[in-house]
Amino acid sequence: MALISKISQLEDEQLRAIAYMPTDYLSVLVASDAWLQFTDSDFMRIAVLLAEKSF
Repeated sequence: MALISKISQLEDEQLRAIAYMPTDYLSVLVASDAWLQFTDSDFMRIAVLLAEKSF
């Protein structure tokens, strides 16, 4: 069972957890049907967090 399964509004802490989670373990964190609820803005926020992580 994934920790993020139903999304009303994603918080920065949840997005940061997604950004820092190794890709192989994302299915543990986010349910497969929950990805469909992500907006373009959510994905861009994750991208910024990944860029900050890489910096």
